[in-house]
Formats: sequence, structure tokens, C-alpha cells
Amino acid sequence: MQKKKSTIFLKLLIVLVFIFMALAYYAYQLIQEDKAKSQDKSPTATVVLLPSVPTPMRHPALTSRDNNRTEVSKNMEIVEKNETEELSLETVTTEFIPPMDDVYVESSSPILEGVPKDEIYTSVESNTQEIVEQEPVYQQPIQSKESFSRIAIRGFLNKFAISLSTGSVASILYYYEPYVERYFLSNNVTHSDIRTEREGYNSRWQDRDFKIENFVILRMYKKDGIEYCKIASTIKWSVSTENRGADFGKSRGLMTLKKSLNGFKIVSIHSSK
Repeated sequence: MQKKKSTIFLKLLIVLVFIFMALAYYAYQLIQEDKAKSQDKSPTATVVLLPSVPTPMRHPALTSRDNNRTEVSKNMEIVEKNETEELSLETVTTEFIPPMDDVYVESSSPILEGVPKDEIYTSVESNTQEIVEQEPVYQQPIQSKESFSRIAIRGFLNKFAISLSTGSVASILYYYEPYVERYFLSNNVTHSDIRTEREGYNSRWQDRDFKIENFVILRMYKKDGIEYCKIASTIKWSVSTENRGADFGKSRGLMTLKKSLNGFKIVSIHSSK
């Protein structure tokens, strides 16, 4: 019985070996055929079918992007124009200051009533009736690079009037040259003399209001290489205090300005009447 079982198992083993060999050969043949087919085939391009209606991409339209670019360029042009306008506004034309013998003058005006004849010079041009506008007052003093133009003188007078109205005595002294040739009825005064007078005046009149109504340029000249300007002005004023009541009126005066490193300075001031 054992011999029969052993022969049966041997036969089955031989059959299985043949079957495995046949399967291996068949697989080998299939691999070879696939290689041959892949070598014979020419390369083909892959075709991707798109839908009939393409899906729009989510990005800004070209027109909107062009418009944005145009708006940016316009904004840049506007900024460049503003910068150009600001530069042109800062350009200040200066006036020529003639020698002492030659003068610039404005013609006669009611403001010149009471001005000594030797202080008045005739001229063809007339601009004496111009009202002085009240401009914003800036803290920076008029620099020495500015000439004696009407705009520069008007700015100086406006700030000087405001200082007389509300400023301290020290702020008033800032507008005067340390040595003043004439101060109303006095000659050859210093800051100490002006301080004493202003302290007494301010104590008598606690509420004060001074405004430059108008002014004329009498002449501009040079002396020892320094530029001077003589003007006549009309000042509208009002003062009051509890004990003394109130007073108001208009005063005409003569003033000589000197051009210095710290701006314009008063070297002479007095009433024209």
C-alpha cells in the first residue's frame, strides 16, 4: 500500500511540474509579444477633449487691468502736477534795490497827509489805496533773503500789529533794532527805553487791538551796503481798561525798516502828525 501511495504522489508531482512549466512558457511568450507590439507602434499624441463652452478663469478682465494701469498713471500725473505747482508757488521774485540816490516811490494818497514833504517822492505808478488783507500769522520771522516787496512788508506789519495787541513786551522788542534812531518823540533810544514805555502803556490799557489798515512804500535805498525801506501806514486801534474806559481811532505814522539777518527791523517810528 505504501508503494502505491508513493507512486501516485510522484505522478501528481510530475504533472504539476509540467503544468507550471507550461504556464511559465506561456507567460514568457506574452511578454515577448507585448514588447514587439510596443516597438512597432509609432508615438501618438495625447488628445484632451475640452468642453464645448470653456469655463472662464477667475482673474480680472484685461480691460479692468488696463483701466487700473491708466488710473495709476493719471494719479502719478496729478502728483507730478501738484509738485510742479507747489514749486512754482514757492518761487519768489525779488525787487531790485536801487542806490541811495535813486528811489522807488508810490504817488500821493490820503495816507500821506501830515507826512513832511521831504519824505515824499513823486512816482508815476500808484498803488496806495490797496487795503492790507489780514493774512495768517506764522511764527517764523521774515528771513533776510526776502526783499522789500509789498507782500513781505505787509506780513511784517501784520505780525507787528498782532504783537502790539496781544504779545508781551519781549515779543514787541523783537521787531525793533537794538539801537533806534527815532522812537516817536524821542531820539536815539535802546531796547531798555522802549521796554519801559511799553510796560507803562500795557499797564494803562490792558485790552488792546491794533490793525494795519493800509500802507505805502515811500522809498527803498541802500546805505553802507545795508538795505532800508521807508513806509507810511495807517493803523486802526482800540484800547480799553476797567478804570480808564475805552478809546479808539486811527493813526498815521512813518516807519523805516532795516533788512537784517533776523528779518526786518524797525530803526525809526513816529507819527506823521
